[in-house]
Amino acid sequence: MDYCTTIKRNDLLFGPIYERFVNTNQEYIFLELLEKYILCDRVYYIPAIIMQDFISYLKKLNRLTDVEKSVLHLDPRQLDIDGVVRLCAENKLYDALIYIFNT
Repeated sequence: MDYCTTIKRNDLLFGPIYERFVNTNQEYIFLELLEKYILCDRVYYIPAIIMQDFISYLKKLNRLTDVEKSVLHLDPRQLDIDGVVRLCAENKLYDALIYIFNT
């Protein structure tokens, strides 16, 4: 992950690397590490399918505030706006909603 974010190869990170984690049923490790890179502003874009997995993973762990923190560090123009807005509204993550609509 560190290498891919350093050389800005998100296509590699979210393509073959993520697929390998999924194929071995270890995607939770990838998603847990991904959160740290988002919060450090090293990842600002996540493809919609991986964003859904990321949100589902954190929601299952009852860590919705971490979802909100992560959304605040992502570029909302590249997110699945409908899905993220729906999730934020359902779970009363108002800071993330304000950030999305203001950006």
